[in-house]
Amino acid sequence: MDGDPGSEAYQSQQLNRKQTGAVGAATSAVRGILLQPLYLWYRTPLKLFRPLRVDYLATARALLPQEILSQRVSLRGSTLGMIANAVKQRGWSFVPRYVLQPMAANWTIGFALFTTYTAILPAAYAQASRQYFINSNEALPWYPPVLAGASAGLAQSIVATPLDSLRMRFEVEDMVSGRYRSWWAFASNHMSVVGLKGLYRGLRLTMSKDILGYAAFFGLFEMVKNETIDLYREMFDIVPLTIPAVSSIVVDAIYYKKRRLWKRQIDDVQFQLAQLDSMDEKKESVMLQAISNDNNASDVIKGVYEGGLKTWECSIDLLGYIVDNFEGLSAHLHGRRVLEIGCGTALPSLHILKSVPGVSVTMQDYNKDVLELITIPNVLCNTILEPSGDSTLGDKSHVDGDMETCEIHVDSRRMQMLFGKDADKIIGERDIPQLTDLEVQEADRKLLSRPSLATQCEFIGGGWEEMEKEMCRLGRQHTFDLIVTSETIYETSTYKQLHDLLACMLAKPGADDSIDGCSWPMVLVAAKSLYFGLTGSVLSFSQYVASQGVFDVEPVWQSGGSMNREILRLTWKAAVQ
Repeated sequence: MDGDPGSEAYQSQQLNRKQTGAVGAATSAVRGILLQPLYLWYRTPLKLFRPLRVDYLATARALLPQEILSQRVSLRGSTLGMIANAVKQRGWSFVPRYVLQPMAANWTIGFALFTTYTAILPAAYAQASRQYFINSNEALPWYPPVLAGASAGLAQSIVATPLDSLRMRFEVEDMVSGRYRSWWAFASNHMSVVGLKGLYRGLRLTMSKDILGYAAFFGLFEMVKNETIDLYREMFDIVPLTIPAVSSIVVDAIYYKKRRLWKRQIDDVQFQLAQLDSMDEKKESVMLQAISNDNNASDVIKGVYEGGLKTWECSIDLLGYIVDNFEGLSAHLHGRRVLEIGCGTALPSLHILKSVPGVSVTMQDYNKDVLELITIPNVLCNTILEPSGDSTLGDKSHVDGDMETCEIHVDSRRMQMLFGKDADKIIGERDIPQLTDLEVQEADRKLLSRPSLATQCEFIGGGWEEMEKEMCRLGRQHTFDLIVTSETIYETSTYKQLHDLLACMLAKPGADDSIDGCSWPMVLVAAKSLYFGLTGSVLSFSQYVASQGVFDVEPVWQSGGSMNREILRLTWKAAVQ
C-alpha cells in the first residue's frame, strides 16, 4: 500500500516532498534576499506586515492539471487562474473554505506585528530622548526601532508558532480528497489532537529567529528611511516678500467671529504654475502633484511636501481660540515678535498682523514654494492688496450663499501707484496697453514700502532642524513672545526637532509677562487628538514634552465630537526660566 512506511511508493513520495521543500526553501531565501532592499523604499514596509506563514493557494494549486504546473508561464497557473479552476471544480464555497481562511491567519500575524511595532516605537523614542539635552545636534539613538522591532517579533512569534505547527502537519491530499471540508476544520482537528503544548512546540526557536530578525530589519529600515528623507530636506532659506508676477489674484473669504480674512484659491495657484515656464522642474512637479491629487492639496509627501497648500481644521481652531481668549493681545504684542511654525495658509498670523499694530510676524513652512504661492499672497491680500469698494481698482466680487470670492486686480493697483488717476488714460494710449517689466518692478517696490510691510513680516523656508541651527548662528534664539503651530505633530519622529526649535525660539519671561491670567511667553499647539494611520497624537506629544522637563504643558481647548481636536499651551518651567 502507498500508505505503508516500508513501501517503495511511500518512500518515493516522501523523497519528492523533501526535494520540493528544499527547492521551495532555497527559492524563498533567494527571493527574500533580492526583494528585501525594495522594502526600504516604502515609508512603512507594507509587504512585511502580511507575512506568508500559511500557503493559501496550496489546495487550489493541487487541483491544477500537471501539464499546467509544468509550464513556466501560464495564465491558468497564475493566482487568479488557480482559484478560477478550483471554483470551476468545487464551486464558489471553495474560496471561503480553502483560500480566505488561511489568508485570515496570515493577516492575523501581520496585524500582531504591525500594531506592536507602531505602539512600541513612539514610547521607545520618548524614553530614549530623556537623556538628551535641548538644542543638542545629536540624532536620537539607534536602539528604539531595534527595541520596537524585537517586541514586534516577539508578538508575531506567539501568534505564528501555532500556525507553523499546523503547517508542518498539513497534507494537501487531505484537502483535495475532502477529508477536511475547510482549512479551519483541519486546524481544529489537529489542535484537538496535539493540544496547546504541541501547538507551541518550537516556540523558543521561532521566538529567537523573529526577535533577532525583526530587530535587525527595523533598525536598518528606520536608519535608511531617515537618511533618505535627509537627502530631500530643504535648507534654511529666508524668502523675500514679493508680489506675485500675475495680473490678478483670486481669493476666498474666511469668516470667523464676525471677522473676515482672504485666502488664495488653489485653482489660482494652479493657473500661476501653468504660466511659469522658468520654474524649477522638480519643484513644479511637486506642487502640481500636490494640487492634482486633491483640489484641497491635502496629501502629504513625506520629506518633500508637508500639506501647506491646504487650510487644515486645527488652523481655524487656533484662530478662533486667539480671538476668544486674548483680549489684551494687541497691548501685549505691540512691538514684539510672533512665530508661526508650519504656517501654510497662515490664518493665525494674518489675524495677528491685522489686529496688532507694530507686531512682527515670522512665518515658517517646510516648502519655500508654499510661502511664495500661498503664504505671501495671503499676507498681501489681507494688507496692501486687500479688496475694497473702490470701483477704479477693478476688483470683481461674487457671493454665492455663504461663499464669497473676489478677483483682486493687481495690475490696477500697480497702475494707480505709478500714474494715479490718469492711469487708464496713459496705459490706454500705448500700442500694447500694459505695464512694462520695469514699471511692474517699480510699482511693486512702492506698494511694498508704503506701510513698511516688509519690516513686519518674515518668511522662512526649510526644515526645523536647519532653522534652529541658523537662528542660533544668527544670535536670534529666545526672541519670540508667542509661537503658534497647527497640525504639525502627526509623526512622533519629528517631536524632537519641533521641541528643540520651540525651546530655542521662545523668549524667556520678563517681569511684566503676565496678562489675561496667562503666563507669557507661550506656545500654542493645535492638533487632532489622534492621527489615524500615523504615529502622532496629542497624548504622545504631551508625554514627550513632559519627559523633557523644559515646558509645562496643559490642554486649554477641545472641540469634542468623534474627531476630537485640541489646543495645548506650553510655558517655561520655573526651573528653566
